[in-house]
Order: sequence, then structure tokens, then C-alpha cells
Amino acid sequence: MARIPVVLETFSWPTRSAAEAAFRGILRNSGYSVGDAVSDPVHHRMLIELLERHPDHAEKAGPGVREFFIGRTRDASGVFVGANAIGIWIRRVDGEEVDFSYLTAIRQHSAKSDAKEALRTEVDERRQEYRDARFASREEVRSDLSGDRVEVKSLIVV
Repeated sequence: MARIPVVLETFSWPTRSAAEAAFRGILRNSGYSVGDAVSDPVHHRMLIELLERHPDHAEKAGPGVREFFIGRTRDASGVFVGANAIGIWIRRVDGEEVDFSYLTAIRQHSAKSDAKEALRTEVDERRQEYRDARFASREEVRSDLSGDRVEVKSLIVV
């Protein structure tokens, strides 16, 4: 079976199983309990980027994502997993709470998502080299698009 990479905007994994392990780690090994919001900014960024890949992105995100949190799967409409099974949920800005189904986002693929991943993979090394070169001097860096100052501490480095 061919290895299928999962490539997001700033994160990537060589296989779907590696991506699943990373997100399962957020769910099970990051110290979050049922009801806790995902507070780590790296975890939040990973989830936002994965949500963009979800086949039901518009429905899941609705008018916007306020936060991700850990919830019980029994509270979702649909498949019953188990009384104590947990999952990652989305709390939207309109107050609605929806099950994220991160596995669906990882496992789904279409011609469009395959093309996007192939293109991202193709330019990823150049993108990282450019980023590293821009920040190598630790001097002030300005956005090529807006001209605004870019804070080094605000970058997520993977």
C-alpha cells in the first residue's frame, strides 16, 4: 500500500497513521479532561488547519470556530462509539457545539485534496528554506505582503 502523506499549511506527516497519532496525542496525552478547551496554541493551529481539510468544513466551522474542546462522543448525533469515549469537539462562535471528526478529515481525500497536498509537498522545502533565511539574522522581519513587522515569537516552527 502506498504511503499517503498528510500535508497541512504548516504541519505535515509522512503517513495518515502518523497524522492520526499526532491528533490522538492531543486528545489523549496532552492533559486535557472532558470539557477542557484546547489551550495550547500549537494544538489549536493543528486543529484549525486540519478542519480546513474536512469534507464538511463549512458545516463544522459554521460562522467561525471559537475553540476546540474535549467532549464525549455519546453527545454527538450519529454513531455510538461507547459510553466513555471522548473526541475533539468544536465550539463555534454562534454557541453551537459539533463533533469535529478529526479522523474523517485525515482519512478523506479527493482529487482536490490530493492535488493540494502534492503541490504543498512540492514547495515545502523551498518554503522552509525561505522562512529560515528570513529569520536567520534575528533582526526585524517585515511581511512581504503587508509590510507589517513579523514577531519571531509568534511563529509556529515545526
